[in-house]
Amino acid sequence: MALAGDINTGVVTFDEAVEALRAGRLDAAASACQVILAADPAHDGCMNVLGIAALLRGDAASARALLEQAVGLAPENASYHVNLAKVLHALGALDEAEQQFRSAIRLGPGEADGHLGLAHLLRAQGRAEEASGCLSEAVRLRPDDADTRGIHANLLHDLGRLDEAELHYLQACRVRPDFPEVLNNLGNICQSRGRLEEAEAHFRRALSCRPEFPETCNNLGNLLRELGRPEEAEGYCREALRLRPDYPTAHNNLGNALKEHGAYEAAEFHYREALRLKPDYAEVYNNLGSLFGDFAALDKAEDCYRRAIALRSGYSEALANLGMTLLGAGKFEEGWQVYDAHRKIERRDDLTGPQWTGDDIEGRTLLIYAEQGFGDMLQFSRFVPLAAGRGRIVFEVPRPLHGLLAQMPGVDQIVARGDPLPHYDVRCALMSLPRWLGIRSGRLRGEAPYLAADRGRIAKWRSRVEALPGLRVGLAWAGNPALKNDRRRSITLDRLAALADVAGVSFVSLQKGEASAQMSAPPPGLTVHDWTAELADFADTAALISTLDLVITVDTSIVHLTGALGRPVWLLNRFNSCWRWLFDQARSPWYATLRQFKQPAPGDWDAVVADVRTALVERAANALPRGAFDEALGHHQAGRLDQAEIIYRRLLNRNPDHAGSLHLLGVVHFQRGEHARAVDYIGRAVDIAPKDDNFRHNFANALGALGRRAEAETQYRLAIDLNEDHANAHGSLGLLLQETGRLDEAEPHLRHAYRLKPSSEIACNNLGILLCRREILDEAEAKFREALQINPDFAPAHANLGSILRACGALDEAEAQCRRALACDANLAEGHFVLAQVLEARERYDEAERAYRKAIALKPDCADWYNDLAKLLVDLRRLDEAWPLFDRTLRMRPDHPEAHSNRAIARLLTGDHVAGWAEYEWRWKLKKRPGRLDDFAQPVWNGEDISGRTLLIHAEQGFGDTIQFCRLVPQLRTGARIVLEVQRALAPLLKDLPGVDQIVPRGDPLPPFDVHCPLLGLSRLLDLSLTDVPGQVPYLVPDAARMESWRKRLRTLGGFRVGLAWAGSPTMADDRRRSISPDLLSALAEIPGVSFVSLQKRAGGQASAAPSGLVLHDFTDELNDFADTAALIANLDLTISVDTAVIHVAGALGRPVWLLNRFSGCWRWLRDRDDSPWYPTLRQFRQPRPEDWSSVVAAIAQALEVARREIEPAAMSAAE
Repeated sequence: MALAGDINTGVVTFDEAVEALRAGRLDAAASACQVILAADPAHDGCMNVLGIAALLRGDAASARALLEQAVGLAPENASYHVNLAKVLHALGALDEAEQQFRSAIRLGPGEADGHLGLAHLLRAQGRAEEASGCLSEAVRLRPDDADTRGIHANLLHDLGRLDEAELHYLQACRVRPDFPEVLNNLGNICQSRGRLEEAEAHFRRALSCRPEFPETCNNLGNLLRELGRPEEAEGYCREALRLRPDYPTAHNNLGNALKEHGAYEAAEFHYREALRLKPDYAEVYNNLGSLFGDFAALDKAEDCYRRAIALRSGYSEALANLGMTLLGAGKFEEGWQVYDAHRKIERRDDLTGPQWTGDDIEGRTLLIYAEQGFGDMLQFSRFVPLAAGRGRIVFEVPRPLHGLLAQMPGVDQIVARGDPLPHYDVRCALMSLPRWLGIRSGRLRGEAPYLAADRGRIAKWRSRVEALPGLRVGLAWAGNPALKNDRRRSITLDRLAALADVAGVSFVSLQKGEASAQMSAPPPGLTVHDWTAELADFADTAALISTLDLVITVDTSIVHLTGALGRPVWLLNRFNSCWRWLFDQARSPWYATLRQFKQPAPGDWDAVVADVRTALVERAANALPRGAFDEALGHHQAGRLDQAEIIYRRLLNRNPDHAGSLHLLGVVHFQRGEHARAVDYIGRAVDIAPKDDNFRHNFANALGALGRRAEAETQYRLAIDLNEDHANAHGSLGLLLQETGRLDEAEPHLRHAYRLKPSSEIACNNLGILLCRREILDEAEAKFREALQINPDFAPAHANLGSILRACGALDEAEAQCRRALACDANLAEGHFVLAQVLEARERYDEAERAYRKAIALKPDCADWYNDLAKLLVDLRRLDEAWPLFDRTLRMRPDHPEAHSNRAIARLLTGDHVAGWAEYEWRWKLKKRPGRLDDFAQPVWNGEDISGRTLLIHAEQGFGDTIQFCRLVPQLRTGARIVLEVQRALAPLLKDLPGVDQIVPRGDPLPPFDVHCPLLGLSRLLDLSLTDVPGQVPYLVPDAARMESWRKRLRTLGGFRVGLAWAGSPTMADDRRRSISPDLLSALAEIPGVSFVSLQKRAGGQASAAPSGLVLHDFTDELNDFADTAALIANLDLTISVDTAVIHVAGALGRPVWLLNRFSGCWRWLRDRDDSPWYPTLRQFRQPRPEDWSSVVAAIAQALEVARREIEPAAMSAAE
């Protein structure tokens, strides 16, 4: 504290008081001051000294009173304000203390104590930046004060301003070279910045200044452990505890050092001592958790990490360790989230934009960027294709991996780190993908293998490697020494000496880096072929590994590369292994081909190598003939099934349980159509290797081919359980579910397959099929075209695209696509089938029939196709051939609604109305239902007594159907009130229909009703036979006023008045076959004495012009509904029309009507008749052959000439 400032000390005894205070003689100082005050009660200097003395005695209240008097007596004295501020600070009066410090600084800007004291106050209040400013000023005022610089450096250190802190520590040391506290803190800074050798030098200088400095002993021990010198570290930590036995930090660091060199029990003891001394020591719980994790005591480890986190919220290291423990225990859902949120991620100041968090990025670009080591990149790159289905992907990778990963599927651009990045919208660190993709344990392996070596590079190595005798085994024994834990995972080549005498093995080095120098002096007898100088990058290494039979390696990137390539790999693993290998598992969820050999105790590599030697001896002795399986696979992939089968069987003779050969032999039988044998062989493979997802998938395929769909579905689901990212299993399951009509269940599987393999033509095609089934034709077409962009020769997509184009009416392009499909695969049954549909639509029936029969010959188990061929034969009026095909369909699928409906129509066509109407009820099971049977809560009427109740009869299908069948309503004798709902345009015409109590236009609210019935269903309920058809006409009557209006309008037309209609609604499925071009009617223009009146209402895409050369009176713009049309027709002598509603209006009115009918006419016009039991005034003119409208029009013209001549004499007689 300041004792004097600008004080007049003229009295000698005041100097004595000051000296006594400085010497710590508080009583003498107080006595001297009392003498002075007796003579001079306003002596401010004495008040100041007495206040300081009181504070030193611990009497802060008295000190405050005395110092306040001093300030009152000399308010301009800055030192008094400083002293009073310090007392107020000690009393907790912080605001008043701050005021006094600031007063002191204002009075004496050079008052360093004021700045220093204010800095202490502000720092205690958490106002560190303000405190730093005060300390900067104090240092400026006292540049050679080592303590002030040390205090400022400490604050800067806490603020993370390490450069400035280090500078002040160094300057403090220059002022005071033997300053142990500053040297200790300087060592801490160097250690935190990775300058470990400098840190060690500073700690040792601090100890040379103060040998019994427990903090520095502890810090040096911790540093030496980090330097990999745990024995020295243990010594310094023990010295720290000797100097301070109750030092919890030293117990913690000693525990760390003991753990490093395997003294686990002693380490646990010191961790627990640290917790006894400091129960809220979060770091110790974290370290204790790590110790338990080394022993795979995962529950204990998890508990310790959670305790550490509870003590220190947001404790990143403990959270990251907890995440790794959860992942190691297989608790992936929580593990990914915890681990990813708190692991150390390299800071990337060169990256901008938001982090991706799993949201939809369609139409945007995601940058997935490199992080951590090569092994991590190889391991986690499997997840990149899963993100590819969500948006455009840019993948940044370390340059040595660029060549290997360049062809990764689903990636739009691969960029080597350091090269300029293209535009991207969001970014994600590679190892964050599992969290945001929601990866579970079953999805770790993904598609195996998910990386592939370049074939050209493989060829370079193959000849060299194949020259080596026996089993070819790659070796790697050390990782990057810069890695923190490399000392525990790496070994020397000498450790592998025990492998030297294993017979039948050739070893190949895969060791790069410093440890490769050990090849210059290998262990005696161990020959290792070393070509690593030729391995320029990972693509080269991958190619070499692809030619080897086995790789044996410690935990380096080599194990990940080999596993990712799907090659056998044995991992020599340390006792406290990385979380990714899980705990106590010989196998790995990451790599199906990996086998672990783990230390039974820390540091025990001899046991690991001994186990490897035993396993290698067995493998070499039982090795399959060199390259036999690969040779068979090569034949198989080339389509040489016979050669492949011979080798598979030889391999099975040697090893009957060789799962790979059983599986692929089953696939051979499947490809030959021998599905039962395929099930047998692949089933045996599944029994031997039940965890192989590909075996399960192909087993399901074979079961499905035998029609054992339920079993197939089970196997597909098991394959997906084993590997949630098995795209083909998802796709196959989706197709199976789709085939059984379970579209809602199928869709997520097909979409997932597409997300997993967006560059797969099969996934695109399968999703397109689903969209087609859902009638989302635009998207379906896009998917088929996408499939063809991927593979222009993919026949199924051509066929499916042809089907879509046929449905859209683009028949030329549809046929071209089908023929392209068959050019790619002449035996594609679906290609022949779709071509048949296209040819049928083009009325090239002979060709269509041949295509249908070819499709059925190639795929005789498809019930749908027999039905479609039967329908074609019905249209060709070859019913004797159609009936057996309908029967065949229904034997295969008794509940086939299309077959039942088509057979019903065929029966109606033959006049078998009773059976036909009964079977026609199957129309309500069709995907495209003709009406609204299920739209009502009320029950369907089935002919029961409904007297006194209300029956709703609702129209179904087209206008013509409603006009034709409304005649049945008056036939009902139900005693019920009848409500008839019809299309709005028909309501005015039907308003006076007998037997109807209320007509309701469709779309208007319905009155209350009790039961309902579709209009065409009345035929079945009335048990209507062909001879019972109520043909009395007219049963509809035009409105008298409208008819009179048209009579007046038409009386100016001379001659025979004939109405014409040449086209129906273009939305009808068969409209193309029933409608004609208006110019086909031009031949009628030559008939004299006829006035033609248009009855042709225009619809989108239809011709509006009259037939060329024919004078046509067109009033159709005035026809607002069917009542108008009926009134006009009633004033005509004849109506001529194709098969549209106009025919039914004229027939229902009892007016003469001629029907231009196609060869495959509607069932209602029956066969081989030119009349109709439905309409006595109707005459049919049928095509003699498909598409032959010219003959029909010629017959019409001839008949019209006759009719005109017959009516002329009658007209003249009437005139006379």
